[in-house]
Amino acid sequence: MPPRVNFVVPFTDAMIADLRDGDPDALARGGGLYAEMLAKGGAIAWCYLTYSRLTAAGVAGLTLSNTLDRAAINVVHSEHLAVLPDPGGAFIVSAQADHLRRPGAQFHVVQNRNQVKANTVWIHHWPQPGLIGRSSEITRVRKVAYVGQTYNGNLALDVETWRAQCRQQGFEFSAPGSGNWFDMSSYDACIAIRSFDRRGYDNKPASKLINAWLAGLPLIGGYDSAYAQIGRPGEDYLLAETMEQTLNWLIKLDAEPDFRAALVARGRARAVEFDNDAVAALWRAALEGPIAQRFARWQAHPRPEAIRQTFLTGWDRGLIAAKKAVWATAARFGLRRFGQ
Repeated sequence: MPPRVNFVVPFTDAMIADLRDGDPDALARGGGLYAEMLAKGGAIAWCYLTYSRLTAAGVAGLTLSNTLDRAAINVVHSEHLAVLPDPGGAFIVSAQADHLRRPGAQFHVVQNRNQVKANTVWIHHWPQPGLIGRSSEITRVRKVAYVGQTYNGNLALDVETWRAQCRQQGFEFSAPGSGNWFDMSSYDACIAIRSFDRRGYDNKPASKLINAWLAGLPLIGGYDSAYAQIGRPGEDYLLAETMEQTLNWLIKLDAEPDFRAALVARGRARAVEFDNDAVAALWRAALEGPIAQRFARWQAHPRPEAIRQTFLTGWDRGLIAAKKAVWATAARFGLRRFGQ
């Protein structure tokens, strides 16, 4: 019998009951708190969404709760894991996302191949819940969107600069709020450039590229390693490292229908490799394979495993406390952390 899997989220019992009974696609399209959380909340995007999608796919033995289960595999988001009380010997899979690796966890799920180390598996981020893509062919490229967080270094330059630069070339640029990320039906092209250089951003996922493929939209991206890991630059997405290059691609996409249509068609063909069914298959393979194997080793050696976890968790918490002290001291002198 396979081990039970407990997805741990930092929510009240009432919120968990709502989520357990809710459809993530309907929640994302319904607006309000849960729509916001599904768009950008790490624990809900990695733990609740995985619980919900796997349950819908018929996977048995799953629970969603706000407490660790010491007889089960516990999947916890890295940010949440950093503030949980002492795990006390529980088996933990850390959904690392773009946060720090939690050394006290026995296993790790990462979103970028360059994060893979021992006891780690790479699984794509789930597509945007409730995603609504194009329902008709793109006839002209006029509406250009960046669909994501615009702060903390996620978008090169600022929204107003993008609007002004695009306007000069006859394009309308928009950056919708997180509660509206699901609706990409009115856009003609997407931008996903964190900076105008060749940085790889090795802790970031390929979500924007996957969502663009699923929505039937051409995407102009930066040099994120995650894009190169799944895509083919020049074939199913476009690369730019300057504003001039970006605008030239938009002009070409607008002026050359065959070029645009071929790019979109190749993206749509790739999209089936990254849809909900594909990601569910990756999770099932990981839970039933390497994670279950690591869980069996953990069960066979409880004392050394508990000592290891206690030591590494304490060391991790000490580093977190030290960093907070440094940030607090810097703030007193008027210095700010990046992105603030």
